[in-house]
Amino acid sequence: MTPGRVEGLPGVTPAEARSLARLGLKTADDLLFRLPRWHVSRSALKTFAEAREGRADFFRATVNSVGIFRKGRLHIIKVALEDGQGGKASLYWFNRPYLASDYRRGAALLLRDAPSRAPAGLRFSGRAGSVERLSVEDAAALDRGEMVVYYRATTVITQERARTLAAAALQERLPGLEDPVPEAIRARHALPALAEALRQGHRPSGWAEWERARRRLAFDQLFLLQLALGLRREKLAAIRKGRPYTTGGVKSSAFLASLPFPLTGAQRRVIAETTVDLARESPMNRLLQGDVGSGKTVIAAAAIAVAVDSGYQAAVLAPTEILAEQHFRTFRRLLGPAGIQVGLLTGGKGKAEKKQQIPASARDEVM
Repeated sequence: MTPGRVEGLPGVTPAEARSLARLGLKTADDLLFRLPRWHVSRSALKTFAEAREGRADFFRATVNSVGIFRKGRLHIIKVALEDGQGGKASLYWFNRPYLASDYRRGAALLLRDAPSRAPAGLRFSGRAGSVERLSVEDAAALDRGEMVVYYRATTVITQERARTLAAAALQERLPGLEDPVPEAIRARHALPALAEALRQGHRPSGWAEWERARRRLAFDQLFLLQLALGLRREKLAAIRKGRPYTTGGVKSSAFLASLPFPLTGAQRRVIAETTVDLARESPMNRLLQGDVGSGKTVIAAAAIAVAVDSGYQAAVLAPTEILAEQHFRTFRRLLGPAGIQVGLLTGGKGKAEKKQQIPASARDEVM
């Protein structure tokens, strides 16, 4: 097997390949790195009596009866469930009458859902991926205290077939799999090798192994993100923006002098560092982090003043109009005394208002 097309996996039919592709699984490595969606053990199972409204938990149940009825144009399936501990619940499916045959009396189920409590008792609203048939083999494994995994299945790719394909990918791809994280870094953070983490993720012996695998794979995501950011930072440093900013200008000095409060030592330091960054020929790449009320906004205002001193306009972006209006009032209060005009441009403004605002923003405005 190679990390090529998924058709190279043992016995994969064209229909299965198409179904896997719709799940984003086109290669053997896609199967390897797509971990099971459920990891279940006996300790994770809750009884209906232990269910908490709005909290998603695992439940093991048996079908007691199935009823189909209509309410107007709505087809409703009501599945009466028992948990073997005296608890009862109902599972409802809406407008999916074809699912009724899946819930024969005595069928064993595994649910992961957040139930609600109605006057008639505990209630589950059926949704895609919330219910699995519990096979005799899986039930026996749970009874023995083993961990059972469930993959995302389709009408074409059954749960058993998904497990077979994952096992084949593990067998063929793990030997010789390159680990992008150096051994010294893994040792420093007590992380397993990538091949071992993938094996533990697909076939954990218990929660401790699954947690080790999850931690390692989460570390990889953050590690690769940091590498990408580092490379981007180096690339930005090599770019010549051709727009050096003027520092110590009239408006910057007026802004600092007009502040109604003294700056803290940390604020003065960060403003100085930001000003140095703006004066460089390469673009600034800076993340400012601080608690609420620590003075991040005044540092942004100082950077705006430097830009305006250099003959440019500046934009402050906000995710909502309410927040944009709050920023508008704050920056107008901070920058207005230094002679810097501040304007507000939002998506909710009409076309005429935007036409009036945009030309004005080109004349030393901040949005």
